[in-house]
Amino acid sequence: MGSLPHVVEDCFGLLKLYSDGSISRHPEEPCATPLLNDDSILFKDLLFDPNHNLQLRLYKPAAAAAVSTTPSDTKLPILFYFHGGGFCFGSREFPHFHNLSIRLAAALNVLVIAPDHRLAPEHRQPAAVDDARLALKWLQGQAKGIGAMHGDEKVDSWLTGVDFDRVFVLGDSSGGNLAHHLAVGLEAGSAELAPVRVRGYVLLSPFFGGNVRTRSEEEHPSEPFWSLDMYDRFWRLSLPIGSTLDHPLVNPLGPFSQSLAEVPLDPILLVVGGGEILRDRVVDYATRQKLERVKKQREKGNKKNTKISILKMGTLPYVVEDFDGLLKLYNDGSIFRTPDELPCATPLLNDDSILFKDLVFDQKHNLHLRLYKPTAAAAAVSDTKLPILFYFHGGGFCFGTRKYPNFHNLSMRLAAALNMLVIAPDLRLAPEHRLPAAADDARLALQWLQGQAKAILMHGNKDDEKVETWLTGVDFDRVFVLGDSSGGSMAHHLAAGFEAGSAELAPAKVRGYVLLSPFFGGNVRTRREEEQPSETFWNMEKYER
Repeated sequence: MGSLPHVVEDCFGLLKLYSDGSISRHPEEPCATPLLNDDSILFKDLLFDPNHNLQLRLYKPAAAAAVSTTPSDTKLPILFYFHGGGFCFGSREFPHFHNLSIRLAAALNVLVIAPDHRLAPEHRQPAAVDDARLALKWLQGQAKGIGAMHGDEKVDSWLTGVDFDRVFVLGDSSGGNLAHHLAVGLEAGSAELAPVRVRGYVLLSPFFGGNVRTRSEEEHPSEPFWSLDMYDRFWRLSLPIGSTLDHPLVNPLGPFSQSLAEVPLDPILLVVGGGEILRDRVVDYATRQKLERVKKQREKGNKKNTKISILKMGTLPYVVEDFDGLLKLYNDGSIFRTPDELPCATPLLNDDSILFKDLVFDQKHNLHLRLYKPTAAAAAVSDTKLPILFYFHGGGFCFGTRKYPNFHNLSMRLAAALNMLVIAPDLRLAPEHRLPAAADDARLALQWLQGQAKAILMHGNKDDEKVETWLTGVDFDRVFVLGDSSGGSMAHHLAAGFEAGSAELAPAKVRGYVLLSPFFGGNVRTRREEEQPSETFWNMEKYER
């Protein structure tokens, strides 16, 4: 029967390339962002390339939409906006891009033209570059039609009130890459587009690459959503098959690219975020062009120079570790943690046979523990003393408290099933408090119990306000420790630290330890880690994080 085609590239499950060259693309790109509704801006779609059925969208301030003859000093400038998407995704209709076009038209009082281009891998480069150039040529045709005859049915009426002499090009991400190639291809003055005149280009975080990694790519290969692996995948899908990241369409400064020092360019503004993966590529692009142009101009004795500017968006902290948006660590050491703990659909267990209450066991760090006691034993006499079970929860040392539904419910069930007093301590969480903070807290929780035992058993201070009444009916000679996942790691270290007999905890006596899937690791992978790096929820990447 032969072998069935298998997936060789998968982009978010929305775009798949198979081994036989076939492609599946989800009919709609999911986006939770609603379309912006702004009555001050009108928009409509036009076909600019009938050969490939490519459309563009015009955005015009409503106040200028019905103007047919306008004095030259009040004509609207034109802004071409080329969207991002790694050459593989996106269109003028995608909410993020549509909304930005609306905002640009409103804020700048310009006519915005947002063209689509053919997408890879169905249409690999230079298809997108060709389409971008054709969109500008379409505008040239409109300008010529208006100049020759106002009644031409091929001329759109919205363009009769615009200034073809003031055209600007804005490109975002892969659109920024297109803007670069347009600037280089059209050169300064854009003579081949006359009577259209491009006055300048804005490249927002342009999507460049190269075989040799930059420092920012090596040190910061991931952002909250994008990563260097994703970028490489986009290039594999969009470049001509067999091309490397030093292809001229990828790396404008690569060994096979045209020297830009000899190319006359209109002004270029580059914008990049301080924490972006591609930051250094954009900075290098601007710096090398400036240096090479200054050198060439000096050699020619000409002081005139193309203006190339870079705007770095400050040095704002960027995310270096992200746990599903719930916990973020930034490069400056600052931390964001969602105030609502971990989301959990599990309801809190309601069991009238078990009472529970919270106590502070470490005032210095404001750490609490929760006691769970069977209702029937709440006033137990001495000959029916309850054993004690310490339960240390999981969460990779980064998440979880005694209150979390999964952990709370387990403590309730343990107390009911085993007829024991369950003690569930909280521990300081990382990265705010890195190890051994949690190990120290676990040890302190047991020492808190020792203090209670001494007060009750050795001194008889049952009425001491520091003594918890629920502990007057428990058996300090039968203490057990149960740890789950990272709590299992804690249980191991407690067992090793207290050793057999737990003499230093006297009169409390730990009789044994239960380690549920203890959270251990090592530099050398085990066979199971290599063969099964993912479970239903957990995976090796999360464990390492």
